[in-house]
Amino acid sequence: MFRSLLNFLFLCCGILAAAPPPGSWELVFEEEFSSNELDGAVWKLGLADAGIEGVGGTTPESISLAEGVLTITALNESAVFCSKEFPFSTAEISTFLRYNQKYGYFEARMRWDTETGMWPAFWLMPQRNQHGIQEYYNRSYLKFDISEVDKQPIESAKLRLKVIAVGNDAKQPNNIQAFAVTDDSWSEDTLTWNNQPLWNPLYLDQKFGYDAEPASYVELDVTDFVNAELAGDGIISIALADEFRRARGQFFHSKEATNAEDQPQLVLDGVVLHPTDDAMVIWGKNADKNTGKSKELRVRTHYHNATDDTANGGMEIDIMETLGVWGPTVASHALHWDGYGSDHKAAGWGPVPVGKTDEFHDYGVYWAPGLIEFYIDGVKTGSYASDRVMNTPAYLILSLQLGGWDGNRPTEAIDGNKLDVDYVRAWSGTKIANVPSRTTQASNGVVSFGKDYTVYGGKGNAGSQIGVADDGSSFSISRNGWMKFPLDYTVTPDTILEFSVKSSSLGEILGIGLDEDDDSANAKRVFQLAGSQTWKDAWQDFNDYPGEAEVKKYTIPVGEYYTGPMSQLVITADNDTTKKIYALFGAVRVYEK
Repeated sequence: MFRSLLNFLFLCCGILAAAPPPGSWELVFEEEFSSNELDGAVWKLGLADAGIEGVGGTTPESISLAEGVLTITALNESAVFCSKEFPFSTAEISTFLRYNQKYGYFEARMRWDTETGMWPAFWLMPQRNQHGIQEYYNRSYLKFDISEVDKQPIESAKLRLKVIAVGNDAKQPNNIQAFAVTDDSWSEDTLTWNNQPLWNPLYLDQKFGYDAEPASYVELDVTDFVNAELAGDGIISIALADEFRRARGQFFHSKEATNAEDQPQLVLDGVVLHPTDDAMVIWGKNADKNTGKSKELRVRTHYHNATDDTANGGMEIDIMETLGVWGPTVASHALHWDGYGSDHKAAGWGPVPVGKTDEFHDYGVYWAPGLIEFYIDGVKTGSYASDRVMNTPAYLILSLQLGGWDGNRPTEAIDGNKLDVDYVRAWSGTKIANVPSRTTQASNGVVSFGKDYTVYGGKGNAGSQIGVADDGSSFSISRNGWMKFPLDYTVTPDTILEFSVKSSSLGEILGIGLDEDDDSANAKRVFQLAGSQTWKDAWQDFNDYPGEAEVKKYTIPVGEYYTGPMSQLVITADNDTTKKIYALFGAVRVYEK
């Protein structure tokens, strides 16, 4: 209990606590963002498919790394992402097709600005590894010698590809992206899927939803990359891929084409260069096959939506999600399953009081069969136990979407606001502690909470949540909850109720007290701590919780207000209008002075 109590106090005071919770763990994923480039072996730009929620489009320019921190910056600049126009620019990255895991503990250390319109999140989505026909996953690589180029900088550098055939339909539009490859050691005579070099996932250019007739050219802008490489070894490599599973075959002539005008071209201010090497690579049974002498370059994937479907055992797990309009002291957790249409189901916690969200905090989730538990700085802040918990592997997402709901509409003031991520980690294993089944009280009056809470006063509301620490030292109550824990105690004139509380908002009625029956209106038993309403059936002498997610310790002389045998500790977190109230109680003690 001592460790959990410390974690509760750490969260209340804004001090970081270690994670994961006590258990048997193996660290299997660790991203410290120690390079100045995003690691293409770990991350891709965007989710599994094309598109982004909100009013900000994904752009590579919104991603940067420096001093061990990944930064996603919102920009007051229009963006075209996957052929859709957005009024603002931003980004999200994921580990789709790079890394996924089933069960364990996942954590990110993050901070963000809270300008209205910001929508940062750390979340998981299903990846069942059902990717269709692997042999339809084709990528191509090209290498050019630019060592004889004298003019610097180049005003225009275009990669031109002569089309053999480009498929297209309204449902699965074509997608081709060009990526910078820093490792030029590959050769068209030895290149395969299994030994292909990594690329920088922040693509150089993208053409989405385009069409191209046979014998026409497709052009991709690589100007910035060429200029950056002119001072290097005079060799540049470019990868071509479809990172959004559009399932459309895109076939181009290679350098082996008989006619020079059919061969790929790098056009530098009108000067045409042809590749020294080019080859495509093929996944699946041909992953070790070299195609360096093929007359074709291919870019293709095989769309298979079931891999990230939230139905049939899948689930979206929002470890941390918040909106700028909510202010600088809160976050939230959420679960979504069974799609996003008429069958959609969800559970939510929060807004959860964090402290200063422009300072780094650890946001984590413990995921086990039938159980999901959320943590902030080592303190459990939400729990969901059900057979419906996701049972498929999942990939990781870091995102800064813009907009959302609740009037979180960005304006020009969004420009330059940031989400910073210090690290992302994942452990496999299981925790060793479980929530006590019964609420108990020690001889010194300290209360240890269990799973035996029930609705208080007939006022339980659908969707209300209680989260109890594994050692029972603290609990949270949220989403319009009226709850009670069994606690037999005879109140005398000398009885003291002591506790600490931290709440995301004042709500309508936030209170605590001791009661002998299940009738909330039968004599004054609750001490109201905060709220926009003044409850006539509650004592008002301690109605002074300041809000703003501050921690406050209370010492209430209960015996000066009522006496007699009591059977339960009761808590109210009432907010009928919006359900937006979340309070964290800890260090609860009932004793004689």
